[in-house]
Amino acid sequence: VPELAEVGTTLLTIKATDADDPGTGSSKVEYHIVDGDPHDLLAIEVDEATGEGRVYIAQPLDYELQNFFNLKIDARNPEPLIEGVEYDERATTNVVIQLVDVDEPPEFEVDSLQVNVPENITVGTIIMTAEAKDPEGKTIK
Repeated sequence: VPELAEVGTTLLTIKATDADDPGTGSSKVEYHIVDGDPHDLLAIEVDEATGEGRVYIAQPLDYELQNFFNLKIDARNPEPLIEGVEYDERATTNVVIQLVDVDEPPEFEVDSLQVNVPENITVGTIIMTAEAKDPEGKTIK
């Protein structure tokens, strides 16, 4: 996935199956990212009609902050099948998403500069020095 992919972009869809009677509370499936996204950059939206989960970009991605996701995603029933009975109501899958670094252009420290130069200045005289920095900390050549 390119690091500059837009917020809202779907990365993948997931689907868990449930053998309970369709339309009942125990057949409903919720998806949760339980590990691998410490900055909450991704989210899951469930299509109630199909039961599919859409993993999408919830916040802007930054390769320098996190260059891959090793997601642990749970599929769960939101309500217990039988009140008071303990059971394992979730299934888990792992998904790896790798970001592709997109180099950002250098940035000047100020937006504009004004320099007054006398009309009889010697040719070749340095009249100003401006410094640009790479937002990713790389060396500018």
